[in-house]
Amino acid sequence: MKRCLFALLCATAPVLGAAEAAEDLRRADAAYAVGDFEAARAGYASLIDAGRGGADLRYNLGNALYRLGQIGPARLWYERALLLSPRHEDARHNRDLIRRQIGESAPPGDFVLTLVNVLWTGTAVFGLGFFGLLLAGLFRSGELVWWGRWVTGVLYAIALAASLAADRQAAQPVGVVVAQRVEARAGPSAQEQVGFLLPEGQKVALFETINGWTQVGLADKSLKGWVPVQTVSSIRQRPHRHKPGPIE
Repeated sequence: MKRCLFALLCATAPVLGAAEAAEDLRRADAAYAVGDFEAARAGYASLIDAGRGGADLRYNLGNALYRLGQIGPARLWYERALLLSPRHEDARHNRDLIRRQIGESAPPGDFVLTLVNVLWTGTAVFGLGFFGLLLAGLFRSGELVWWGRWVTGVLYAIALAASLAADRQAAQPVGVVVAQRVEARAGPSAQEQVGFLLPEGQKVALFETINGWTQVGLADKSLKGWVPVQTVSSIRQRPHRHKPGPIE
C-alpha cells in the first residue's frame, strides 16, 4: 500500500508542479499588465530559478526589468532569451533598442554569422545548380565541368573557414554589465589606473577572474580591463540539476 501511494505521489507531482507554475505565470503576467513591474519581475525570476519556461519567460523578465529602469539586467535576459531562441524577434528588437540607447555598435560576431549563412547558402545553391545541370547533360565541356567543381570547392572551403571562425567566437564567454558606469582598471585592484568606462547594458567578453575582479574586453575596440566581479553577469547560465519542463 505504501509503495502504491508513493508511486501515485511521484506520478502526480509533475502535474501539480506544472499547474502551480501556470498559476504563478498568470499572476506575474497580471502584475505586469497593471504596471506592478517589481511583482512581475519577482514572479518571472522565481519561475526561471525553478527551471521553468524558456525564451519567452526570459524575454518577459527582461521587459519587467527594462520597465524598472534596469537596462543592464534587462539586456542580460534578452541575450539569454536569444541564446535559447536565436530567432526570437521581440527579444532581438528590445536588445537592439538597448544597444542604440547606450551607443553600442554591432559586434563583429554578428557580421561573421551573417557571412557564414550567406556563404553556406551560396555554396549549396551553386553546387546543387551545377550538379543538376551536369546530370541534365547541359555541361558537356570537360573544361566547364572542371571550373564548376573548382568554384564549388573554393566556396565550400571559404564557408567552412568562416564557420570555424564563428564557432571560435561562440566559444568565447560573454556577459553584460549590470551596474551603472563601471570603471575598467588596468589590473585586478581598486588602486589600479582607470582605463575606460563601461555603460550599464554593455556586452563584453569575459576572461579570467582573480580576487573578486574579472577581466573583460570589448571586441570592437580591442580594449581590456578589470572590473569588480559583481558588476558583470555571464549570459550563459549554469544548467539546472533537474528539468521540470515547460509551463503548461
